[in-house]
Amino acid sequence: MKALLSLSGTDILVIACAALLPLMAFVTLRQERILAAVIARGMLGIAAALLYTLLGAPDVAVTEALMGALLVTLLYVVVFKRSGEFRVGCLELSPLVETLPGRGEEFDGLDVAFLRAFAAWAGYRPRFVRFDSREELLSELREGVVDIAAGGLVEGKDDLSGTVLFPLVETRILEGEGGVWIDLLRARQRLGAGGDVAVGMVERSSRYGILVSSSSHDLEEQLRRYCDGDGVEELRRLREQYLGGGPS
Repeated sequence: MKALLSLSGTDILVIACAALLPLMAFVTLRQERILAAVIARGMLGIAAALLYTLLGAPDVAVTEALMGALLVTLLYVVVFKRSGEFRVGCLELSPLVETLPGRGEEFDGLDVAFLRAFAAWAGYRPRFVRFDSREELLSELREGVVDIAAGGLVEGKDDLSGTVLFPLVETRILEGEGGVWIDLLRARQRLGAGGDVAVGMVERSSRYGILVSSSSHDLEEQLRRYCDGDGVEELRRLREQYLGGGPS
């Protein structure tokens, strides 16, 4: 106790700054959002610069302030802003993905709204690209040309090696011989367009979702956290908004 009382104000500041360094390092590592981690890393640099100043090393403090706190943080922010975009390949399937009438390549729908909400939460920017062919979209996803595939991807049918499916909506599929199958929304589209669906097909439950390339590790991890946290309530709201009682 006497030793503590004998400490000067400078000594107390040195101890406080020294204790702050591992604390800020821990906070940086625990951040779920990239931009928050960058800010915490900048604060770590500021604490280190202050500690060097108190220890009588102003030259080291200036270097840390300029390089560790200012320059490195700015570089991280610039890189993040440039690379904070993810590409979404879209198959049009109402009400999951729809092209807005008269607005070119602008999209709406449950999948689109969910991914926009996720992007706002994580600090990303989504870029939506239209695809007309399911096969082409899945090929581009496997090759990493797009990061996410959206628009009625079906659990157990569109799960591919090198991808992860995040289910969003309950549905049903019809299965026939030889691996032939069709999902509920596409079956409705076909019937509405005057087509038919083969009789004798077996119906079973499944789920629509979005496919994420497993090469996009940070994106997959962020999306998993969102789906386990804030995204639960957002998805419930979007289901009610776009589906009402749901496609099933």
